[in-house]
Amino acid sequence: MDRNPQLVVIEGALAGQVFEVTADGLDIGRDATCEVALPDPGVSRSHARVFLHNSAVWVQDNGSRNGAFVNGKRLQRPKTLSPGAVLKVGDHRFEVRLNSEPAPSPVVRDSAVPPVVEEGPTDVMPATSAGGSEPAFSIEPTVSMPAPAGSRGSMSRARVAIGAVVLVLAVAGIAVALLSG
Repeated sequence: MDRNPQLVVIEGALAGQVFEVTADGLDIGRDATCEVALPDPGVSRSHARVFLHNSAVWVQDNGSRNGAFVNGKRLQRPKTLSPGAVLKVGDHRFEVRLNSEPAPSPVVRDSAVPPVVEEGPTDVMPATSAGGSEPAFSIEPTVSMPAPAGSRGSMSRARVAIGAVVLVLAVAGIAVALLSG
């Protein structure tokens, strides 16, 4: 059974709300376009981002003035979030939890682009160290490209989508060239 990660607001104006961490990730900030819009003057417009990478939940501070904190420590770089970890953004605290109900996965198909098939386990969380609270290993994101100011969410997703399409078309072109020649 799949277990979907969630951010549960345990303190702040949005206490009790639950946000599912999807493949698209969650932008957290004061701006109304953020998936988690916080009514808090101490929060930047685009404060932090929570996303999935290598079957783990990650958080990244988007260069906010007041910072984002995981278990009381200020983020200096992207960090994995294990179940039970507490993320603090402004006056809000979020706990990372796993939901036992699978999320419906939207299926969007373009006839020109073949579907991508992912292989391997989908519910693997990093092993923890002897203390149990920190991952025993850390996998840094392989690509770190900041988005232009004011367009962090939608522009980054658009760039990733365009990059994925270009990659698929390049691989398809190589395959055609190998098969025909």
